Amino acid sequence: MFSKKSQIFILSVIVSILSLKAIAMEDPMTDTVNTQLIKELVTICKQNAIDDEIEKKDIEVYTFECVNEELIYSNLKQITKKEFASHYKKVN
Repeated sequence: MFSKKSQIFILSVIVSILSLKAIAMEDPMTDTVNTQLIKELVTICKQNAIDDEIEKKDIEVYTFECVNEELIYSNLKQITKKEFASHYKKVN
């Protein structure tokens, strides 16, 4: 039916298409975040809260949301409140 060269070509096209589909379906936010980056983001976001004159009682929530927004923007995995809390305490 098809020559061996044609079969190999068709097979390579199919494999390429399936590979591209698998890459496109990957969750982009799976890269892990290192501790130093989180620490830096907490420091920056906390300073932003102070500069934006956020009330003291709301600074922690503001900072948590800011950190996760920066991580999303960088296509990195968000951190949990528990992870954030441990970093936030170290920065204070």
